[in-house]
Amino acid sequence: MEAQGRAARCRAALDALTELAGEVEKPRMEVQQLRFLLALAAVGAEGATMTAMAEHLACDLSAVSRNTKAFGRAVLSRPLVDQRIDPNMRKFRVIALTDHGRQVVDRLLERLGG
Repeated sequence: MEAQGRAARCRAALDALTELAGEVEKPRMEVQQLRFLLALAAVGAEGATMTAMAEHLACDLSAVSRNTKAFGRAVLSRPLVDQRIDPNMRKFRVIALTDHGRQVVDRLLERLGG
């Protein structure tokens, strides 16, 4: 019986991830991209600098930059990530989920039971 419950949860998770990939117009989403979106959601509406996100995710700044671009206005008709210049340190960019990005992540977490 436990195996059936686990299988059902796995199917639900797969369905949720497939739905997320469709929402962001990406038929194939990498684990790194999913980690990026979830970490950015955890930061909150105020966002974080790209450098801080790279440190948090233990990845190169270039990976954060690529993901910011992939989920941003230049690529998606309904962007998930927005970026702006940090008013305190103008050489840094702050990234945050858009309202749509928060809704997509919230739906994913709801589907996953989190």
